[in-house]
Parts: sequence; C-alpha cells; structure tokens
Amino acid sequence: MKKHISIISTALLFASASVATAATALYTFSDSTGNEYVNVWDALKKDPTEYGSFTGNNAFNVYCNAININAGSLAVNLDITNFGESYPLGRCENAAFIGSNFNIRLNNGNSTNIGGFSVKNGATLTVSGEANLNANGELKMNENSAGTVIVKESSTFYNANTKLGSATATTLQKITIEGSNNTVTFRNFQLIGGVDTSVENVTGGLVEFVADADGLTTVSVIGGNQSFSGSIAVDFTNLLWDESWGEEKTFTLFSLESNMSDFENWILNSDLQIIKGATDATFNFDAKHLYVTVAKDALSIPEPSTYAAIFGAIALAFAAYRRRK
Repeated sequence: MKKHISIISTALLFASASVATAATALYTFSDSTGNEYVNVWDALKKDPTEYGSFTGNNAFNVYCNAININAGSLAVNLDITNFGESYPLGRCENAAFIGSNFNIRLNNGNSTNIGGFSVKNGATLTVSGEANLNANGELKMNENSAGTVIVKESSTFYNANTKLGSATATTLQKITIEGSNNTVTFRNFQLIGGVDTSVENVTGGLVEFVADADGLTTVSVIGGNQSFSGSIAVDFTNLLWDESWGEEKTFTLFSLESNMSDFENWILNSDLQIIKGATDATFNFDAKHLYVTVAKDALSIPEPSTYAAIFGAIALAFAAYRRRK
C-alpha cells in the first residue's frame, strides 16, 4: 500500500512541477519575413538577428503553455501547420497573433490543434485549401482590438468557446466564411456588437457569409451561453441562380443545438444586417435556426463597367490567340 502511495505522490509532484513551470513567452519581430510564408516554429527558433527575439521567457528554453507573437507594423507571414503538436518543449496551448500587417495561415489540406488563440491589432488568420483547424480552447476576439479570421475553400474550423466582439469595442472583430462547402462549428457562441454599431460603421463582432456560385456555408452552433447582438453580412455577389430554386431561395446561416431567444430581437434591429450583391434580402428564424431569403430578381446586375471589363478581357485574349497563330 505504501508503494502505491509513493507512486501517486510522485505523479502529483511531477504534475505540480509541470504546472509551476508553465509560462507565457513573448516574441517580437524586428524584421519582416518577406512575401514568403515561414513555418511559425522555424521563424521563432532562428537566430534572433534574423527576425526578432523573445522577451523574458524564451519558449525554447522554458516550457510555455502560451505564446504572444507580436509583428507590430511589419509584414510578417507565418504558417501554423501543427502549431500545438510541433512545439519543441511539449504542447503550446494558447497563442495571440498581434500586428497590423500580420498574416497567419493554415492551408493545402494541413491541420493543427491550436488550443485557445486570439488575433489582435489588425492580424488576419486564414484557413484555406481544405485545411482543418481545431481550436479546442477559446477563440478570444472580444477586446477593443481589430482582428480577422477567414475560412474558405472547403476547410474545417472548430472552436470550443467562441467570443467575437464586445459591447465596449470601437473596432471590428470579424469572421468571414467564403463559399458553400466549409464545415464551421462554434461552441458557446457569443456574437456581440460594439459601440453604436450600424451598417454604416460596424464595430464589435461581425460574421460575414460570402456566397460562391452554389450558395453559403451553414454554421453549426453547439453548447450553451449563446449571445447574439453583433452584425451579420451576407454577400450574394458570386451566387449563380439555379432555376430549380424558383423565384426565391432560403439559405440557413446558423443551425443551433439549443434554442436561441436572441434571434427575434436581432431581426428587429435592421442596423445589424448587411446585404451585398442584392437589392434586398429577408432574415427569418425559428427556435434553432437563422435563415436569409433572397429573391431571384433582387440579385444585383453587373454594372456596365463590369461588362466592359469582361468583354475587354475576351478581346485581349482573342488578340493574343491571333498573334500566336
């Protein structure tokens, strides 16, 4: 019996030591990575004179369960493939990407577990090309700091605790979902509008749905703690009308696991609904879904200048073909 107690005590001491040594690291870029994307850990582990340096805790010397990566105003492009798994000293659970010209991407069928994360001060995180991002901690974009997440090209995005926007925000925190074939899941979803948010000046949380030729992605919302007072933009510009739809088509924007009483109040506030590529659209709801309906004759017809550009491109292509002949 004493032997078992000793083993348990040793395990507890090891666990306590692991927690005690957990730290937060801050990496600040002093130079641009250039136009090419660099793997996040390759960028951070290189000689400090190449891109930047750690302040305080160095994530390669001290186990860090969180890391803040600050690009400032520099042009920094990073790939986050295997972000959590490939951290050399264990598992980096949380990350903050900070910078006005900071672009982070996960693409080309790659996947990663990133734990909790935030994008701040204008940073953009893009999940594209059938990539799979599993944020099993918290997407924290509920401060007064601009940031953008883009999901597109048949990609998968899961977040365990989604906080987008805050009532005191004067900047924009945005998630854009492009196309109809993505898989997007938010858990414990909070979409909060900012100070005096309106269609003319959106502040706080915004979810933007951008149609491809076939339609829009439906976002699944699971868990509790849903709040819904931010803005939604729906862009129909690229939608191609399928004649089998008849005169109008209804798309499901959100499908919820549990009832959402805030839908009704949100629909009554026209300052939170932004429509692009159509002259009008109607939002509706039931207990677990938010819908948008657009009529065929409401879709915007391209401007004459657009037609001119199209025909001009065709003429140039034909002229090039004639020269090759």
